[in-house]
Amino acid sequence: MLTLRRSIAALSAAVLTPWTAHAASSADYRLEALARGDCEQTVKTLQAGLDAKDPEALYSAGRLYDEGACVKQDTATAAQLWLQAAKAGHQAARLAVAVKVGLGEGVDQDYALAGSLLRGGELPVKVSGEVNDYTLGYAFTALRTMQHDFQYPSALADQRVIGSAEIRFATKDSAFEFGTFRRSANSDQPPVGTRVDRARTPMAQAFEVAARSALSRMKKPDPAQLSAAQVSERLAFGPNESDLKLPNASGIDMNVLRAGGLRLQ
Repeated sequence: MLTLRRSIAALSAAVLTPWTAHAASSADYRLEALARGDCEQTVKTLQAGLDAKDPEALYSAGRLYDEGACVKQDTATAAQLWLQAAKAGHQAARLAVAVKVGLGEGVDQDYALAGSLLRGGELPVKVSGEVNDYTLGYAFTALRTMQHDFQYPSALADQRVIGSAEIRFATKDSAFEFGTFRRSANSDQPPVGTRVDRARTPMAQAFEVAARSALSRMKKPDPAQLSAAQVSERLAFGPNESDLKLPNASGIDMNVLRAGGLRLQ
């Protein structure tokens, strides 16, 4: 498997098939559409998208390989697929591969490269002042890994509260602040007669656990390369359920599908 740096050079030099040269719509390759079928149909549909180099198909195929759904789990392949989709302008793929690079999952770990990938489009985070690629990559990886490691607090299990909070991350000392928690419109509202959302405390406590977990498994940054900046992002919190739901149809041999996988070009 080529390293990510070599792959970037190779992809930049390649002459790619026009993205519009396929019969199906990109919407057909979205996970929401694929989840309505079984694994056999999912693999077949995505294969057509990959052959056409459709960016949505590249992103969705990367999700399958990253999750190990319908194909054998392979984070390196997921990263390469997301990189190709990112080069075609797919925003979600660009963010996903930046996190992989920041964590060093399936690719060489590199905070500076993660940050440079984020600059390929509109920044998904707010930055106070100037920030170099290394600092940006480190902060973004930390924020998204914290959200990934978040475990929904059992105290809110009955209410199933969902909402978001602005997380502010101070890069020099790797300190975070859990901002005001806001419930989503379809969430149960706080009890009548109080303006204090009782869900905030257990959410903040659960996030603190997730933050410690995330930082402990990330590569410690080089202080000499870190700029003193505050990077913030509004992150969503809710029941920790997978958004990748691909049912296994009766009679499908999952082992065969995982062994065969997808033909990658």
